[in-house]
Amino acid sequence: MLNLERFVGKVAVVTGASSGIGVAIVETLVKHGIVVAGIARRAHRVVATAGKLKNEPGKLHAYKCDLTVEDEIISTFKEIISDLGDIHILVNNAGLMLHTDLINGETAKWKKCFDTNVLALCIASREAIQDMKTKDTKGHIIHINSTAGHEVLNMPNSNVYGPSKYAVTAITMTMVYDLERENLPIKVTSVSPGYVKTEFQEVANVPGSVLPKLGLNGVDVAEAVIFALSTRPEVNVILIFRRIIRMYLFQELKDEPGKLYAYKCDMTVEDEIVSTFKEIINELGDIHILVNNAGLMLETDLINGDTEMWKKCFDTNVIALCIATREAIQNMKTKGTRGHIIHLNSIAGHEIMNFPKTNVYGASKYAVTALTMTLINDLANEELPIKVT
Repeated sequence: MLNLERFVGKVAVVTGASSGIGVAIVETLVKHGIVVAGIARRAHRVVATAGKLKNEPGKLHAYKCDLTVEDEIISTFKEIISDLGDIHILVNNAGLMLHTDLINGETAKWKKCFDTNVLALCIASREAIQDMKTKDTKGHIIHINSTAGHEVLNMPNSNVYGPSKYAVTAITMTMVYDLERENLPIKVTSVSPGYVKTEFQEVANVPGSVLPKLGLNGVDVAEAVIFALSTRPEVNVILIFRRIIRMYLFQELKDEPGKLYAYKCDMTVEDEIVSTFKEIINELGDIHILVNNAGLMLETDLINGDTEMWKKCFDTNVIALCIATREAIQNMKTKGTRGHIIHLNSIAGHEIMNFPKTNVYGASKYAVTALTMTLINDLANEELPIKVT
């Protein structure tokens, strides 16, 4: 018997509440007597849904927010707490998939996907946890993930979506560890549906021919959320360098058959990466091998973490890798080169480590794991003779 009695009259925050799965979740929560703050850019849609639910035991309130803007997320959470009271439930439902790939893709689309699907989730979770922590609330954080966060799909032009969901898979367990470390009575759940029939695929320009004939409905996901909330409180439901290479390296290698050249580049700045690759090709010739080795791990966590640190980690470990790979492949593709792309990943990209203050590093490496297979699929789809390791 599903029992949400302990949450009746309490506040739940649902992101991406204006359409699809989000609408189904807010409707179901309100019908169970929960006070819901529905966050969306298209807040007028949430207002319309609230009107349909006016006779239900709970209540839906609309809040307009662009989840790619940190200041808006923070101010919206403050407004919700001030208006409605302390948060007991957060459902991170907002997400998007943009029509792009890893060979010809647009950096802005990659960033928007990770900013929405990963960083916004981290920021919203932090803000909710900070409120729960202050009030010692036995709260519940639910991430609407995807089967694409557990298995790399060979679906053209959906490419960084899967890696972003792999990151959510890693963040879920990392958050569990962070909360256990601080002895906070907050549960975390990841809900990973397969294909759900909503406007999501249409917005992402996914052709109907690649979608399954049968799929879930938004209400199916909402019911999974209700099930998770009804479980006992103690249950959790399941290299180009930044600096010029030191000159002694040149001295050590001067008698070797090959030759080393130094190029200065900030891997968090797209224009620098692109111009550096052009400079390399102009001075040395076409690229045959790319080793994506640049990476960093910053001391931060998911409860008290610094957004800039999270962004720097993903920009360096994931986005820079995508940009460098694209630039190398474009050169190889033009010249018909049988090239080789190598990503220096980590065991942290395959297994969640309970290692304090390293938390988005693992998520970034899970994204690299997914990007590797996604890139193989992209290259196979274009029949390019380029290897990926």
